[in-house]
Amino acid sequence: MTRGAGRASAEDRLAALIELKQAATADRAARKDAAAARDRLRAAALAAVDAGATAVEVAELAGVRRATIHEWSRTM
Repeated sequence: MTRGAGRASAEDRLAALIELKQAATADRAARKDAAAARDRLRAAALAAVDAGATAVEVAELAGVRRATIHEWSRTM
């Protein structure tokens, strides 16, 4: 269906709204999962520093800048 081209049927409208609802639900779940993954990464990085790893080592393995490791350490 082309946007703005004529009037869609009631079934098309309902199908589009159902798809939108499912997409929005999936988006919220993905954002929640991403936030949990970031929290886990931060905790693991700080645990590695506490265990004696250098900020450079941790940053490289975590895929973040060294400054991020220092920032995380200050906010604990």
